[in-house]
Amino acid sequence: MKLIVGLGNYPKKYEKTRHNAGFIAVDAYCKTHEINLNETKFNGVFAKFKNDFIIAKPLTLMNLSGIFIEQIIKFYQIAIEDILILCDDIYTPVGQIVLKEDSSSGGHNGLNNIFDLLHTQKIKRIKIGVGIYQETTISIIDYVLQNLSANDYTTITQQICPLTTAIIDDFINNVEWKKIVQKYSKK
Repeated sequence: MKLIVGLGNYPKKYEKTRHNAGFIAVDAYCKTHEINLNETKFNGVFAKFKNDFIIAKPLTLMNLSGIFIEQIIKFYQIAIEDILILCDDIYTPVGQIVLKEDSSSGGHNGLNNIFDLLHTQKIKRIKIGVGIYQETTISIIDYVLQNLSANDYTTITQQICPLTTAIIDDFINNVEWKKIVQKYSKK
């Protein structure tokens, strides 16, 4: 069983913020495949497909994302190597993604919470570029909670989401992670 989780903040007011890039990508995947996240349990919403995969969004705020993931993997007995997380990345330009496994959180508090509760950093992830944060007069918190510009939102939904959808499909179809990274990483 595979688990695909997009990270974000659930209240609607955060819908188009930088921090919700993971939700945006999961929503695009669900729209492409006509999936409805119709189960609510473990502090999240999700859809389960036989013994193949679960696609989900936590209902917790970003910094508590690990609560949902910890509960759902225990209940469905999902192995760590079968988890894929989609999240925002403030160190990557809009229009780019970074595929990672077994690396630090890069200061991402949602990932930190997941790593703490699962006792590992060895989790596959798609980090979606939301623009490079520059230390100026705005805090990181205010930066990630800002709405994406119309151009950036379009870039993510029209260019990045088809890419993340293809990656999720490959992941579900048991393509080896190393091959996924080679196939989709920018040269």
